[in-house]
Amino acid sequence: MQTSEFRFWSVKRTEAQIKENMYGIAPNTPGLEVYWRCNEGSGKDIIDASGHGRDAVIGTATSTPKWNLNQSVEVGKQN
Repeated sequence: MQTSEFRFWSVKRTEAQIKENMYGIAPNTPGLEVYWRCNEGSGKDIIDASGHGRDAVIGTATSTPKWNLNQSVEVGKQN
């Protein structure tokens, strides 16, 4: 799986809001609970940019994610 970022919300988002902020959003946007930009470049830790401190660990005990920085991820395309 490839992704450029993950966001989790505590408020309902309209289709227009989703489209408007598809490629980026201010980390302090009301209702944005977790914002993992996935731009760390190495390791297993991803930092929560929302300021809520909900950092995460990706990968497994025996695998490390492959980082592909500065590459576009096409919306709706599956590899």
